[in-house]
Amino acid sequence: MNRTCPLGLAVVFLMFPFTAFAATLIVDATADSVDFGGAQQAGDLPGPDGIVTFREAAIAANNTSGPDTISFQIPLSDPGFTGGQQFLITVSFDNNIGLMITDDSTLIDGTTQTDFTGDTNPNGPEIAFRGNVLAINTNGITVFSNDNAIRGLGDFSFFRYGIQLLGNRNSVVSCATLNPMSAGVEIRGANNRIGGPSPEDGNQINSSGVGVWIRLAAATGNIVQGNLISGNRSSGVVIESDASGNIIGGLAPGERNVVNSTGHFSGESQPVGQQISCKANGNVIEGNYLGTDATGTLDQSGSAKNGIYLRGSNNTVRGNVVSGHGFTLRGHREGVLVHGGTGNIIQGNFIGTDPTGSIAIPNEHGIEVSIFLFSEVPADMMIGGTGPGEANVVAFNDEIGIGVFRSGPGAVPMGITISGNAIYGNGDLGIDLEGEGVTPNDSGDGDTGPNEFMNFPVIGTAEGDGGGTFVSGTIDTPSPETVTLEFFWEDTPDPSGNGEGEFFGGSVSPNGAGNFTLMLPGGLIGKFVTATATDASGNTSEFSVAVLVGSIPTSIDPSFPNDPPPVAARAHVYPNPFLTSTTLRFRLPSSGRVTGTVYDVRGRLIRKLIDREMRGGEHLVQWDGWGESGAQVAPGTYFIHLRTPLRHESHRVVMVR
Repeated sequence: MNRTCPLGLAVVFLMFPFTAFAATLIVDATADSVDFGGAQQAGDLPGPDGIVTFREAAIAANNTSGPDTISFQIPLSDPGFTGGQQFLITVSFDNNIGLMITDDSTLIDGTTQTDFTGDTNPNGPEIAFRGNVLAINTNGITVFSNDNAIRGLGDFSFFRYGIQLLGNRNSVVSCATLNPMSAGVEIRGANNRIGGPSPEDGNQINSSGVGVWIRLAAATGNIVQGNLISGNRSSGVVIESDASGNIIGGLAPGERNVVNSTGHFSGESQPVGQQISCKANGNVIEGNYLGTDATGTLDQSGSAKNGIYLRGSNNTVRGNVVSGHGFTLRGHREGVLVHGGTGNIIQGNFIGTDPTGSIAIPNEHGIEVSIFLFSEVPADMMIGGTGPGEANVVAFNDEIGIGVFRSGPGAVPMGITISGNAIYGNGDLGIDLEGEGVTPNDSGDGDTGPNEFMNFPVIGTAEGDGGGTFVSGTIDTPSPETVTLEFFWEDTPDPSGNGEGEFFGGSVSPNGAGNFTLMLPGGLIGKFVTATATDASGNTSEFSVAVLVGSIPTSIDPSFPNDPPPVAARAHVYPNPFLTSTTLRFRLPSSGRVTGTVYDVRGRLIRKLIDREMRGGEHLVQWDGWGESGAQVAPGTYFIHLRTPLRHESHRVVMVR
């Protein structure tokens, strides 16, 4: 076993409440024999045969109060030194008794064999364990007690679980568990640690079932960090329904788990398994690479159906790369699949991409929220957010970016808030509320379905220049003043004509009539603006129709051309810039209602200049630089918005002193 960090062992010691080990028991043979009656303590070893087996050392440590160390000094001449690399301890199940640790504060340190004979196995630990028969109900090592550490052991095979932790505050570091039947590591206790942030602490875990299995109500506060969990036939990590408060991964690079090459295809050729499955409440899955290699740039998803599977409530999924679960001929695959729970948060993840968001590693669907059991309906969850680091990147997926679906005429997912995310380059809609393409708006927004089939906004004007982009429009929904609209832009719209949203621009709430205005950054001419709507209950719409951003005309010419004006002739604003007042000049081909309003760069209403019926012909409307409050406004950039029966225009003006 190649070790390069001399501080690695000290890291393990610091995890325990004791500072010294009372006894050291040295294993010097790979045999599984016991030549004493079972009451011996550390000072009684070796027995009559003159050797110390691991089973003897474990029994003596269990009988010796206080902290103990089990170390290894097995000579190269031992018959269990197989293939010139590993010292294989073949565990006998003649009495159906596995290897057990029952006393607290025992360190089992396989790296001491490396110190004794050198690095005979550069690919993993020197000490390996194997059952002498395929043991359906027996484990490699079962830890019943607390504050123990297992370090540098490996290649557990022919066991039910490689290592089982029934006690609390135990750690497993620098180990390899290969081909146990049910799980590499099974945890039923609290506050145990699998791996850690140091490069020396990570385990390599794979099995014929689950990599790390956390289960039962007592399994809380466990931490799984810094591991390579690869090649598991069922799932990489499973948190069962009663286990809560566990952390899988971490936001520091050393805390990241790489979970990949998971799952298998069923007899019907459907993908089976998840990189991480969480059916419990209040857990955190963060900072992991799921379905990719350790660089986060190559697809190594294996046959897993999902990167993350959620059915519990109040879980947090953040900062992960979840990619590579692409299209198959049988059965959907998703980056993140949510089948139940309330209060879940999905933020800051890269879904369908590498960690930079630039390399495509597609899932079939990026995020899917749907119903598996009608008794477990997903609700009241947050996907993304507008705070620092909260937005997800959901891009390049084969089909839908984010889907919110029902499974029949019964209950539907509700309150699924989709906010601030960068959603782009997906094969189908960026947000799809039914899985059947664009859901048209309905009059009054009274239809029901996933997320109440929330109507999306209708953008009427999107015009700008280098200084800003003025957007206005309307939304048809009850109590529009309680709705939050979010605006995005992108280079090209979805082929449906509706948007995806690569860049988040800002948010605004409409007035009571459903009208809205917003100022986005400048430089968007030739790009497409789109928007979503989220009601007070957290139901987010699909993206609106994408509108091409045009240019805002500015002019110091007070005259119209001599030729007859077109029906929808543009207005002129002069002077511009101005000191004390500026004039909006326009011509109507026929009578109609005209509104003229002034907004600041944040889209706030400054002054209503006109709102009435006007006859056909030429008109002048002046703005004297005063606001609705009766006070003169500060120097700066403003936008005069003119709405006539035939045209909507926005004009950028600058007030100077």
